[in-house]
Amino acid sequence: MLQHLNVFIVVRGPKLNTGFEIRPHQRRVQGGEEENTKMSKKPPNRPGITFEIGARLEALDYLQKWYPSRIEKIDYEEGKMLVHFERWSHRYDEWIYWDSNRLRPLERPALRKEGLKDDEEFVDFKPGEEVLARWTDCRYYPAKIEAINKEGTFTVQFYDGVIRCLKRMHIKSMPEDAKGQNKNMN
Repeated sequence: MLQHLNVFIVVRGPKLNTGFEIRPHQRRVQGGEEENTKMSKKPPNRPGITFEIGARLEALDYLQKWYPSRIEKIDYEEGKMLVHFERWSHRYDEWIYWDSNRLRPLERPALRKEGLKDDEEFVDFKPGEEVLARWTDCRYYPAKIEAINKEGTFTVQFYDGVIRCLKRMHIKSMPEDAKGQNKNMN
């Protein structure tokens, strides 16, 4: 009795070089030499976006909401990158083409929020000026500017005598009709 023996040869990748095989990233030139023509796209020059692993930017998710994000991987062949949305699980990471309008430079949140406010709020405060300053309970209370610090923060004294150092975004102008009400601060 003769048994049939089926033999399957599995070849992974272009391992056999028979002389006739041309790999996708090579082409033959005169004289039999191979020239490397592997297609490797170069990221576009987009101001404010650095195309490297770990770089931060803002990305638009599929629900059309912008999130601070980080580049996890870059595929130079396809011209896209794996974007991780910060404070979200990695299962929501997305491959986004680097020339997509779903990517934009990361803006500091404080600047973005201040950019949305009226020009009236861009008042430069002076030492001795009465203001409303944010306390730890996120409410604003009457205070007086004691000093303007080098790093752009303000030292304020609340009307109860407590002194704190605050960022500009936590200080508001005192309404005109409320100024001068506390004689102890003047």
